[in-house]
Amino acid sequence: MMGGCFRFVCALVFTVIIFLPLSLSAEEKTYITKPKSIITLPYHLHNSGDSEWRVEFDLDLPEGWGLLSPLSPITLAPNQSRKRLIHVQVPLNAQAEIPYQLTLHAQGNRVEEVVWNVQVEAIHHFTVSDIPSFHRIWNGEIIHLPVSITNHGNTPQSYRIQVRTIDDWKVWSPELIGPLAPLEKAVVDIRIQAPLKQKTGQNSLTVIIDPVSSQAGASIARYSTMQIISKNAHKESLYKTLPATFESKFHEIEEGLFPKTRLKFSSSGSLNEHIDIDLFAKGTYFGAEESGLAARKQEFLLELHDDRGWETSVGNTYALFSRLADDLYGNGIRLSGAYNSLYSQAFYGKHEFFNEENIEEYPFGVDLVWQYSKKGTMGSIYQNLRQDFQSTPLPSSTPILENWELASFFIDQEIGDYLALYGELGYSRTKRDSNEYDAHGYFLEASFHPGKWTFLSELRFANTEFAGRIHDEEAYRFYVDYQLSHNIHSWLHYEHEKDNSDKNPSLPRQTRAQYELASYFTLQSYWPTLIVSGNFEKIYNDEVIKTEDKRKKYLQVLLNKSWLPYQFFLRGRWGKDEDFVLSTESYSSSYLSSLYSFWDPFSLQLKSEYTEALLNRGIQRTVNGECIFTQDMKTWGVWSARGGQELTYLLPKEKQTISKYELNYYHNWERFTIDLRYRHKRRHSSLGTDFGAPRERSFLARFRYLPSSTDTFTLYLEADQPKGTASDGRIVLVWKHLFGIPLPVKKPQGRIQGTLRAENLILPRTRLRIGTHEVYTDQNGSFSFPLLSPGEYTIELNDPLLPAELYIENKNTLKVDLEAGKDHYLNLQLARKKVEAIKQAPVEEEKQEKRKVNVIRFEQQKVLF
Repeated sequence: MMGGCFRFVCALVFTVIIFLPLSLSAEEKTYITKPKSIITLPYHLHNSGDSEWRVEFDLDLPEGWGLLSPLSPITLAPNQSRKRLIHVQVPLNAQAEIPYQLTLHAQGNRVEEVVWNVQVEAIHHFTVSDIPSFHRIWNGEIIHLPVSITNHGNTPQSYRIQVRTIDDWKVWSPELIGPLAPLEKAVVDIRIQAPLKQKTGQNSLTVIIDPVSSQAGASIARYSTMQIISKNAHKESLYKTLPATFESKFHEIEEGLFPKTRLKFSSSGSLNEHIDIDLFAKGTYFGAEESGLAARKQEFLLELHDDRGWETSVGNTYALFSRLADDLYGNGIRLSGAYNSLYSQAFYGKHEFFNEENIEEYPFGVDLVWQYSKKGTMGSIYQNLRQDFQSTPLPSSTPILENWELASFFIDQEIGDYLALYGELGYSRTKRDSNEYDAHGYFLEASFHPGKWTFLSELRFANTEFAGRIHDEEAYRFYVDYQLSHNIHSWLHYEHEKDNSDKNPSLPRQTRAQYELASYFTLQSYWPTLIVSGNFEKIYNDEVIKTEDKRKKYLQVLLNKSWLPYQFFLRGRWGKDEDFVLSTESYSSSYLSSLYSFWDPFSLQLKSEYTEALLNRGIQRTVNGECIFTQDMKTWGVWSARGGQELTYLLPKEKQTISKYELNYYHNWERFTIDLRYRHKRRHSSLGTDFGAPRERSFLARFRYLPSSTDTFTLYLEADQPKGTASDGRIVLVWKHLFGIPLPVKKPQGRIQGTLRAENLILPRTRLRIGTHEVYTDQNGSFSFPLLSPGEYTIELNDPLLPAELYIENKNTLKVDLEAGKDHYLNLQLARKKVEAIKQAPVEEEKQEKRKVNVIRFEQQKVLF
């Protein structure tokens, strides 16, 4: 009996050794991902036998899924292990909440397999076509507003449509549309009719499109507001021949599913690193001088930065920011400048040398700051421009004629594993009246990072000399941060600042204490960050006979995500200076209409407005300017500009005169229009109330050019009679002339069309670069690009979502002759570069104790055709 059992066990062991030497395993077998994403599937092979085995692979993929890495066979020696990776691309139309299975077969002495379960998250995203935000309509007229809705999600979705307007206006619109399949597009016809007896005026029409979804957070409405001006038909028939001005206004708060879309310039350096530089312009600012005699509303903000993050300059300044970085070594230069139009004429620049990866090798550096201000208040300048812990040696009410600052030499050194030191030394020189004001000081920062805690302390000392008097100032700050988890932080911030004015009794002694408790939460990597903070500030001004106690408290809620084109601020203060602010900002008006494609369409808008009220002279002046550039693949560029000035003469109570003129310019590649408009209005009032209708005169001159085979030049001249009189009417002079001198307008002379494929996989929404332009393929993998001039063009694969081993297989050079206006068709096939197999031992993630820098590079293969 024992002998039989022994023989059975030996036979079983022999069978396992002979038939089961190869094992196939995977650590993770469940993945949750998004459409169009690329997932990496690691698997491990081990040969426990005593003979060499050749292993071949086969992967079972769901329909539409793409394999982006080779499955080449390998040979395993006895007792050898290999760890390999498989890159798989999820299709754009992958259905949500359906378990997909990916099965890998490894055939050696027998067939081994491993199964991965992949679940695709639901995406509730849709786009709405632009609705003209300005329209003219006649009494009783019915206009049609076609609105297209495209479902860019991966689940069927229905949409609710609401149209809000004045009660007297009639609106016909469907209440519900759908359900729309993924990538399906539907057109909704909205009709609106103005009342027959409607007086000349303006009406606001709002179209609200809201997805019908039971999931929380998915119902995010799209808003579009259109201004409708109704006119009497017998007086305004001329407007039927005049072009309308369009301006789209969309706002959204979107789930974190797609990266930010802004104006991007990409370049490849000598080290083949890829740097994305964004250009961003926006602005609004309003402020009033303390004297109350003048008010200004003006701002311009221009930012140039790389893809590491945003540096935002807000407040009462013009700002220019730029940063060029080397992704390989972490070195770079940052230059910034600002102009403050309210407090002073100040310029601020900064040069920065940094090495994020090997900071211990370069612990010293130079931080050169130059600043010049004139006729301003330095307390506000420091607050708006520096926004850090800097000295403010002068009281905020002290006028500055000139200020120069050179700072600073710094030291940045890490000691051990947790302790870091930062020191700064600076010098500034200020001119007030006929006296000079010198200041110097030092700044020392020490931080300690044990585990999840962070302790940071700062010490500042400043010694100033003004007109032979010495003033010392000292302050310190203490900061505690505790990381509860990877996504939740809390901190306590305490500041204490004291002026030592014993050597100058004429200056009051001031002690300032500030406490701040805040937390920020990021539950998921693709969710916005919520910051909740509270502040308590107490300032004591100890003078000879009295003590002033000033408290400021506020609660701030900030919802922000860098890749969203939208920011939401909610800030409330209470105490001596009560205010409540609720504001929203939209970075890009083209985000809704163009989800994947950046250049189709794109709009850049710059606005500036200046208002000055000289009440002592009885004059109020407003100057405004606006420039809008819109480009899509159809119009190839539309420029519109508007500028003007309005003067209001506040005469005695019985009279008020308003003069206003503006210049409008509208141009695209097919036509352009110039408007010159002047209005003069005089209002009679009695005891502050209107007495009768205002008497108004206006003049309009319009130049319109429509290029065609017989170019047409049209000039409109209009003159209004004074309104409110018996001779109310209009004089219109129209002059048309034909001439054959065309403007130098560039029209497309040819077109490049083609498809992009990787083996049998269609690549939708994939980015290519043709020359200096970026082109996206459609859902079928096709692309089309019009060319304006003949010559050689370079095409390169420029989509960061694709793996680095893919490149364009075609390597032919073609000189495109576009004189005859021919179209060129290209079929681009992607191939894979040879990738060496991963070594036997599994690769462990490299741990950096000091500073961790994640660098992702995508090598690009350029092809001339």
